[in-house]
Amino acid sequence: SLQTLIDKKIIKYFSGHGSPRGELKGEGDVPYIRVKDIVNWQPYIDVTSLIPREEYNRIFKKDKALQTKDILYVSRGSYRIGSVAMVSPYDGDMLLTREIVVIRVEKLNNEYGITPEYLLYALSHRYTWEQTKNKVFYEPCLPNIDDRWKEILIPIPQDNEQFNGIKTQVDSVIKNQWKSKENIKSLKDNFDVFMV
Repeated sequence: SLQTLIDKKIIKYFSGHGSPRGELKGEGDVPYIRVKDIVNWQPYIDVTSLIPREEYNRIFKKDKALQTKDILYVSRGSYRIGSVAMVSPYDGDMLLTREIVVIRVEKLNNEYGITPEYLLYALSHRYTWEQTKNKVFYEPCLPNIDDRWKEILIPIPQDNEQFNGIKTQVDSVIKNQWKSKENIKSLKDNFDVFMV
């Protein structure tokens, strides 16, 4: 279970930062990541939600600073609960809504062989999604999994060859996603490319 990984200090977690003032959305250059922005294992940058640096600084707390390979997990909000994304080295500063939980693999050399990339895959597995659906309850406004995400059991193959094969393939996917982000950043920095 994810709770076991927490208890063994293999992973740690914290909630998102909070919401900026509505009138400031679209008025700056720092991404504000909402539930709908967790797409295809990546945080999607919606230019209509960019906030000013001053607003980011007002809400941001140092103990919630994001790191490369942090996993963003949707814990509340319509049909998106359980969706995940991974922070890349090219994402820069981001402000996260509180409905997103940040999960970080702290102990990389752990007894289960779990890497950040493998955990991203495991949280996306059909077996995990079935558990997620059964742990969601409905508040007056939005569905919510609350702290029950910690009860989720993640699959770990007993066959080492299969386990390593999955990790290799997921690593490759993440590296390709990051290479694309690196190339786009290079175009923006070196050739005055403007993308929205």
